[in-house]
Amino acid sequence: MSEKNGGRILVIDDSPHIREIASVLLIHSGYNVITEEFGEAAFTKVVEDREIFDLLMIDVSLDDIDGVKLCQRIKDQLPEQPVIMMSGYDEQEVIKGDMSKDSSILFLQKPFDRQALTESVSMMIKN
Repeated sequence: MSEKNGGRILVIDDSPHIREIASVLLIHSGYNVITEEFGEAAFTKVVEDREIFDLLMIDVSLDDIDGVKLCQRIKDQLPEQPVIMMSGYDEQEVIKGDMSKDSSILFLQKPFDRQALTESVSMMIKN
């Protein structure tokens, strides 16, 4: 049975496989999911075009921009924007300095399963 949580999520990952898996799992859980392959295009959607997302999920290693830098650029403009940083690297390697103190940023270890994904998203989207 699908839990209807609601919320609009932007998944930013250069891997089509990860974008597809995250989309399917989150849509099944009742979320509206938009995907983006490139960080610069995501920045344009979120900051310049001012599209509203309840949550951003950003891969640390994107083809066109470092995911951590993308997160920092977005947070400079939208400090309250909830973000999940995704990576196959350890959290300590990814979330450093001020980012580690920001409660609106959460780390999700790859590979993730449905439970880890949906629990992380539920924690970040306040209904």
